[in-house]
Amino acid sequence: MISDNNLSAEEITAKIELVVEDSGRLKSSRTIGRVREYLSNLENKIIKQCALDPMFNTLQATKIIERVQEKYHVKAEFLFGEDEPTAVFRKVVKEKPKWFAFISRCNRKTVTGTGEGKIEILNLRLEASDVDTLITHEHIHRGYHMNKKYWLTIELDTTVDTDMIYALLDKSYQLL
Repeated sequence: MISDNNLSAEEITAKIELVVEDSGRLKSSRTIGRVREYLSNLENKIIKQCALDPMFNTLQATKIIERVQEKYHVKAEFLFGEDEPTAVFRKVVKEKPKWFAFISRCNRKTVTGTGEGKIEILNLRLEASDVDTLITHEHIHRGYHMNKKYWLTIELDTTVDTDMIYALLDKSYQLL
């Protein structure tokens, strides 16, 4: 296991660069799993130290919330109370608020069909043809808890590029 006790930011960055550099040589899924676990734990430590949104653990979730607030002037709504970490984003269309995205934490197995523990996800409403095309990506699925024809779910674990997520978020917002 990789250890990061008492390392400076530069030393941690150097370790991450080595992991990325060596990733082409990783043979075992067990090793890859350990690297992912280390990076996920490191990301969570950074988030906690930077006092980012405590509702969600991933940096991607925090970035998406900030992006929606800055670009669309839409604040996250927590419609299900604080016990249920779900940030809903709605756009007012003809005087009615319509959902275009939400971030939630749910059981990994419920979304992916495998694995244990919790996972943070982003659900977006898109054209049916876009959903059909995008679900070929390993970490993008038909909409969790939504109409599977028009909604898709993205795992927020950095496996899907944040810029790609922003582009899909734009499409979802403009669709309404």
